[in-house]
Amino acid sequence: MRTLFLVAALAATMSSAAKAEICKGRFLATVEPDGMVSAGTRAAVVRAARDGAPIRVGWELGPRRAPVLVHWQDARFITVFEDQVFAQIGDIHEQFPVSKKGQVDFPKTWSIWFASIGTDGRMVGRLSAEAAPSETRLVSHWCLAS
Repeated sequence: MRTLFLVAALAATMSSAAKAEICKGRFLATVEPDGMVSAGTRAAVVRAARDGAPIRVGWELGPRRAPVLVHWQDARFITVFEDQVFAQIGDIHEQFPVSKKGQVDFPKTWSIWFASIGTDGRMVGRLSAEAAPSETRLVSHWCLAS
């Protein structure tokens, strides 16, 4: 029983250490698509937002163990509502990955993408050419920006 506890504690420590390296000592939390916090704390993100600290958000698209895309941006506007934090990101020119070529290209038509990513596991966003936003569940990492 003690060995099992030690193995679990070691795994949790290694997982937290790996997450902390994401932000080089300024890590706040990782939020899963279901809104559960898997590393750090939501309270740390809320505290940083309430204090007016600059926040950087990373989000992953694709399978949890091997995301297809990983993006990072400093939050442009922060909202704290009902103990959740929502970070607006945006003014990103539409781009698309080209599979099996390892490149990212731009479409022929010009469009800007913007979104709100929350500590509830949701991203709501749209391209400027779209009439309505769409929602995506995703993994997000929250850090203090430098």
